[in-house]
Amino acid sequence: MGPLRGQGGWSWYTGAAVWTQRLGLEGILGLTLRDGRLHVDPCLPKDWGVCEATIRRDGAAIELRIEDPANVGHSAEVDITVDGGMHEGRDIAFPASGAVRRVTVRVIAKPTSA
Repeated sequence: MGPLRGQGGWSWYTGAAVWTQRLGLEGILGLTLRDGRLHVDPCLPKDWGVCEATIRRDGAAIELRIEDPANVGHSAEVDITVDGGMHEGRDIAFPASGAVRRVTVRVIAKPTSA
């Protein structure tokens, strides 16, 4: 087996890095792939207010801006615009290869009942 038997080496580092990336993208930003589309369900730390990310796939990109002006972090309701127009639902299709889609997600604060 040799003198390095039992040492994890770089495979441990890269594996941990992938899980950390997944935690950030899926757990915090709320970005997951579903049937080749980007599904958006943000759950930001309440003091962030805004974050930006670029997600690339098959030569295409989605430039994403998540706004949380009321610092609620997560809400059942969001407003989504895609390339400047209102978008229904939370799944966003990737554009053709070489193209960029610009998406803005605004987290909506639920009104509090008195």
